[in-house]
Amino acid sequence: MNQRIPEPIRPAIQNYIALVNQQIPGLMKAFYVEGSIALGGFNEHFSDIDFVSLLNRQFTPTEFAALRKIHKIIGRSYPRWKMSGSYLQSDDLGRCNKVEANSCYEGRLQLQGQFDWNWVAGWILKNHGIAIIGPEPQALPVTIDWDQLIKRMRENLNSYWVGWTRRPDAIGEMLLDLGIQWAVLGVLRQFY
Repeated sequence: MNQRIPEPIRPAIQNYIALVNQQIPGLMKAFYVEGSIALGGFNEHFSDIDFVSLLNRQFTPTEFAALRKIHKIIGRSYPRWKMSGSYLQSDDLGRCNKVEANSCYEGRLQLQGQFDWNWVAGWILKNHGIAIIGPEPQALPVTIDWDQLIKRMRENLNSYWVGWTRRPDAIGEMLLDLGIQWAVLGVLRQFY
């Protein structure tokens, strides 16, 4: 396994890949780790396993059920490591906009819906992603329009983050270390 993958999470990733290959052979064309792990900011206490999986085909209902079960197995076997990511068709990589995708958030696989495959995720994948299966991410057909990336960051700051500060429960969250980390570091991470 790639040496950039922290040792503590390697068993979870290896087990996940083995289960998918065993129970749904030929489904995955590529599997990439991104997010804090790819950016070198892994924290054993807070990080999850952010990923992008490129598929060879659409799921059948039986395959979707099997994949949902695999995520439950991984969640029970490795409760510290939540998997969060997207299952995309290869053609979706070149389009940084809303695409139809299946997603997994904190280990729970969700049915197909709109996924905002955005410029930031594309940039992180292309420049820092870690290939577990498939070609190196630098070879992927992802082209980043820097002006669009900055535009999306501003939109996010002025929608999600402004809205977050106006929520009554966010005030309570700001009294906790985790809430302070989420708000302060979340905004600073976008600025960076």
